[in-house]
This record gives sequence, C-alpha cells and structure tokens, in this order.
Amino acid sequence: MAGSGHQARPAAPPQQAEIDQYWVRAGGNVETQRVLLTYEPVQFDRLAAEIRAIQRELAEVVEVAESDDGLIVATVNARGDLMDLELDPRLFRHPDSKALSEAITGVYRSGRAAADARAFELTMRQLELTRKEIQK
Repeated sequence: MAGSGHQARPAAPPQQAEIDQYWVRAGGNVETQRVLLTYEPVQFDRLAAEIRAIQRELAEVVEVAESDDGLIVATVNARGDLMDLELDPRLFRHPDSKALSEAITGVYRSGRAAADARAFELTMRQLELTRKEIQK
C-alpha cells in the first residue's frame, strides 16, 4: 500500500527446478542451459572490461585545431566541449569582430570534427567487439 510505510518484498528467485522446467518447455536442453549460464559471465566480464577501457579512451579524447595563420588555437574534447581557446594578441591589430567570430567558430568546428572522428573510431571499435562476442 502506498503511504503505509511498508515496502513490497522482492519476489523469491526461482528454484533451479523451475528454471529447468521453463527451459525444457521452451525447447532447450537443461544441460546446455547450465553450460551457457556458467560460460557467459566469463565472456561478458571480458567484454565489459574491454568496453570500460574504450570508454576511458573516449573520456581522454582531446583534439587541437589551429587557424591557417596560427593565431587561433582551440582544444576540444569528445563531447564537443571547448576546453581551451588561445588567441594571439596580433588578432586585435585589425578589430573586426565578425571576422574574428567566424575564425574562432571555424577553428572550433575543425577541432570538434577531429574529436568526433576519433570518438567515432573508438565507438565503432566498441561495437565491433560487442558484435564479435554476440556472434560467438
């Protein structure tokens, strides 16, 4: 009951005999099921470790882009966050806010594209690992 201060008890886990009966009714072999249940965690543990490693690499992706003249440098991470922006003081000799804005945006987009490409490579590697494990 809601508001009564009582919490519902979780259902008891099914007994092995119930699991076996369900598996056989579904057309499976009880021994095959037991082998699968003991084998799969090892595969998934290894896969999970590989995925965590790729995710750590993803978190470390940082790309640096520079304007053609080297006066603007943008550092962008895999999420597209602008981590750092360096503006050479020579940029301010010819004050043109529109040109400066366009130049900064262009350098940022280059950095973002490079970070996206690296993140895409890592993500595809993760998907390929997962696909191979599922097909085993």
